[in-house]
Amino acid sequence: MGFFEPDIQYIEGYFNESLVEALPLFTAFSVVRLDGNTYESTWDAINIVYPLLSINGYIIIDDYTDWIGCKEAIDDYRTIHSIDDPIRFVQYQPGEYIRGAYWKKTRNITPPTQNEPLPPPPPQPQNRTLASLPLRICCQPEAEDSKMGSTGDATGLAGDQET
Repeated sequence: MGFFEPDIQYIEGYFNESLVEALPLFTAFSVVRLDGNTYESTWDAINIVYPLLSINGYIIIDDYTDWIGCKEAIDDYRTIHSIDDPIRFVQYQPGEYIRGAYWKKTRNITPPTQNEPLPPPPPQPQNRTLASLPLRICCQPEAEDSKMGSTGDATGLAGDQET
């Protein structure tokens, strides 16, 4: 998958400020890749962009198993919105621990308006147990083209692991 540079818009700033300000520029996304790392930044970003993700579009969560806050924000969002689309895990390099995840959106969620404040994140537990630590999965890809590349292309999506 290639991109023509003039078709790419870069928006700088914190998700909760820059993405909200940029909402009027976009009507829909077919692919979204989030790399927020922390709970708060992932929570802000998914609340802003997921409602605009098209049906049958893909959302890619860059560090789903690397950053506990990222995973918790995604899991909380999916629970609150009753999202049950299967999560698939991907490696970025052959033999590497699985770090990223994605799913295909199958139903709509009401998008926020430009003036609507972001919903506050759910309360987070003060003491995390071993059960809440990031999931680590290691596997060998079926073939070089059956994994998500480090550029975020969506080749071979059907061959990845599912949870």
